[in-house]
Amino acid sequence: MIKNDKIKYSQMALLLCVIIPAEKVLGLPVSSFKCGGRDFWVALAINFILDFVCLIPILIGLKNNKNNVPVREIMNNAIGKIPTKIIFALLGLTFVAKFLVVFSDTLSLFFNTFVFKSNWVAFAAVALIAGGFLLIRGFKTIARLSEIYFIPVVVCLIAIIALSIKDCDINNLRPFADEGFAKIGKTCLFSSFYFSDFLLIWLLSGDITEINKRREQIPLGFAAGGILAVAVSVVYIALFGELAHYGDVAIARVSQFNLNSLNVGRLDWLLIAVWINAIFFLLFTYAHCFIKCCENVLLSDTGEDLKNKKKCAIASYAVFGIAVVLLPLFFDIRFVISGIMQRGWGKYPFIAISAALAFSFPFFVNKVNKKQSATTRVRGKRVKILEV
Repeated sequence: MIKNDKIKYSQMALLLCVIIPAEKVLGLPVSSFKCGGRDFWVALAINFILDFVCLIPILIGLKNNKNNVPVREIMNNAIGKIPTKIIFALLGLTFVAKFLVVFSDTLSLFFNTFVFKSNWVAFAAVALIAGGFLLIRGFKTIARLSEIYFIPVVVCLIAIIALSIKDCDINNLRPFADEGFAKIGKTCLFSSFYFSDFLLIWLLSGDITEINKRREQIPLGFAAGGILAVAVSVVYIALFGELAHYGDVAIARVSQFNLNSLNVGRLDWLLIAVWINAIFFLLFTYAHCFIKCCENVLLSDTGEDLKNKKKCAIASYAVFGIAVVLLPLFFDIRFVISGIMQRGWGKYPFIAISAALAFSFPFFVNKVNKKQSATTRVRGKRVKILEV
């Protein structure tokens, strides 16, 4: 957030493959089963497909954004400064809410897997200190760490799935859509808050740069992450059937299902211990995105000097940390967020704004390109006149 935020396409692709499943294999399968029954995994797959469709115009905009114009400048030019600030403020609140939900599920995962129980303040303080150190080093540090941990994290997630496949009962997935497709559609809306991962690419579009731009790596990483997340949900329902609504963290129950090989030791905690790094990469990414949103709201167009950026980043992370530590002490934050963004009205503007930002992006980029081309032509004419 202070030193270096520029990352490569390949780094972004690997980061997406690591963090996309992290949010979707914790509490989402359990809560979605309560809403949609055994077909909840279909709703998750549909949401991933819709996310991928929204990713396409963003990739088109990335391709056309040859000068790596920051997303704030693109939005300011397209809709004006005040609407742009409002959008970034709403996105900032969304990233805080997502962080709180994932962090709450992470505490449950620690308790279910390692039989380790900590209070919220102590656990949050340790995570925020570690996250602050990494973010001071720059978002590129997180991207590099995701490169290093990519193979062990993905291998451990695949191993968790593979070790339980032999115990899956395909009959737990049948009958398909016996309660109609309306319930699947309802579950799509219910779980929508956990999606819209394309917003990460939209927000960080000005920071993704590479000499040999291989943009096809991003959709590959995006798709791979989605497939892994859906696979965990399918295995989860195939293992537990109607009992899937018990418990709170799906990945913990899937990893612990096959414990009959105690003579060679338990693998579940070891696999989770490695894979859990993906959750922390996700949390730090959300924190970085919150800081980016604050910068886009608080800094002026000319306020890009390092001194102002440092002050804004430090203040933003301090506010973020205070919110993360204190809010759950006064509110049942998981219940409040779920009530607004899953069961309540909040999901509708979230879906609408997310889709609008995605599909308008290439048009807004073209508008900026035309403006820059016109400015270049005018400057060229002035130079010729001065030469004469």
